[in-house]
Amino acid sequence: MRIELEPQDLQAIADRVIEVLRPHLQVGSNQEDTIFDKAGLAEYLHVDVSWINKQITARAIPYLKMGKYTRFRKTDIDRWLEGMKVDLTPYVKLLKRG
Repeated sequence: MRIELEPQDLQAIADRVIEVLRPHLQVGSNQEDTIFDKAGLAEYLHVDVSWINKQITARAIPYLKMGKYTRFRKTDIDRWLEGMKVDLTPYVKLLKRG
């Protein structure tokens, strides 16, 4: 089976792939990733350090272990937070029907 695509269709596909992957890539970035300790992450997330400890114990949060030190990469945390986002679409549809 062979599929032929017009150049503009191929470009549209490539543009969409770039759009989807761009947030996950740091190609060409000179910025170093921020590393948090527990207190710094708690401040960043506006939660207590005890909550951070519970998430670590449950292995529910991405973290790095450097000997006795636990650290968190900001990009990993931001990606983790993105995965926790609540999709309100079904609720909006219900409101529109009602």
